[in-house]
Amino acid sequence: NVSLRNTTFLVETLAGQKGEIGKTTQEIKALIQPFESENIGVCLDTCHIYSAGYKINKEKGFQDYKDEFDTLIGLDKIKVIHCNDSKTPFNSRKDRHEHIGKGSIGLKGFEFFLNDEYFCRLPFILETPKQGNMDIVNMEKLRSLTLVSNSREKFK
Repeated sequence: NVSLRNTTFLVETLAGQKGEIGKTTQEIKALIQPFESENIGVCLDTCHIYSAGYKINKEKGFQDYKDEFDTLIGLDKIKVIHCNDSKTPFNSRKDRHEHIGKGSIGLKGFEFFLNDEYFCRLPFILETPKQGNMDIVNMEKLRSLTLVSNSREKFK
């Protein structure tokens, strides 16, 4: 089909609940490698990778995850980031999104992503619980964490 040639399909990182496949970088690699296509990418979900056991709220954990992903898959395969905190503790294997800074990831984890030289250029999709004006509150929190001007432009 001609229309599919210009379509990019994304595999989303998962928390690993109920035996889901896609919680580790090795599993993501196994899912996308058979296709070896420019049209296959990854949607990185902050709650999911934290709940799957990656300590992205600590500088070393964030850097380790980034390095592992780059080595096994390549950062260029990450096309978008679902931005959400986690209602559950680290490595819980549960997919429970929370408002930015209100969960167990905390603000520091988002600061790492928003100010990273690679990740700051990617689109971020706010994927938090819908409640009153919390989308605006969450956006303001994210904006306050951005030190890189390129990243700050996203949250206007």
